[in-house]
Amino acid sequence: MIEVRAAEDHVVDVLLAAGVQSEDWLLPAELHEVHHGESIDHDDVLDFHHLLSTPDWYTTLTTMTDR
Repeated sequence: MIEVRAAEDHVVDVLLAAGVQSEDWLLPAELHEVHHGESIDHDDVLDFHHLLSTPDWYTTLTTMTDR
C-alpha cells in the first residue's frame, strides 16, 4: 500500500527506522507550463471518445489540430 502525506522530519526518521521505504519524487514539468485556451471538460472527453470509435479518427484529429 502506498500512502502519501506531509510529515515532519522526526516522523520521517521514525518511519525510516521502522523499515518504511521512502521514495523522493518531483512534480511533472508539465504542471509549470503555460496553457492557452479553455480547459478540457467532460464533454470534450466524451467527444474525443466518440471520435476514436470512428474509422477515420486519425485524419479527423490531424485536420482539427493542423496549424
